[in-house]
This record gives sequence, C-alpha cells and structure tokens, in this order.
Amino acid sequence: MACWPRTPQTLPGFETGSYQGLLAPAGTPRDVVSKLNAEIAKILATPEMREKLAVLGTEVRTAQPEALGTFIAAEKTRWAQVIKESGIKFD
Repeated sequence: MACWPRTPQTLPGFETGSYQGLLAPAGTPRDVVSKLNAEIAKILATPEMREKLAVLGTEVRTAQPEALGTFIAAEKTRWAQVIKESGIKFD
C-alpha cells in the first residue's frame, strides 16, 4: 500500500518523487498483512480520502504488499547507482 505525490517530468527519461507506504515488522502473519492491506485500500478508495490526498498533490496507488517491497528494493538499487556514478560522498 503506498501513496505517491504526482511528479511532473522535468527531464526526459528521469522521474523522482517521494512515496509513503505502510510497513509491518518482519514475520507479521500473512493473513494480518492481507487484512490490513484490504482495509487500508478501502479507506484510500473513498471519495473523501481521495479528495483530501488530491489537495495535497498525492496520487493513490494501491497494490499487493509484495509490490511495495519490490519497489523499495528497486529504488535502493537505482539510487545506489546514481550515487556511485555521480561520485557523491557523504560526510
């Protein structure tokens, strides 16, 4: 389950933004995760919630829990490559 702010494209082929997601501790039973995901999806689908989030410039994208994990792993890989290629150093 995640929400992403709408991000205008400023450079062709490059997209960045922020996202929010709900995470549970490792080992949380699958049925509990599934129930939370379903209930939160219902809330995010309500017109009231969509309107509130739209005012904030947020686009709601719901998915199965594994999709958020896959997205986070891909983002870690992508930004690690950006850091490596740019030569950014952390103090």
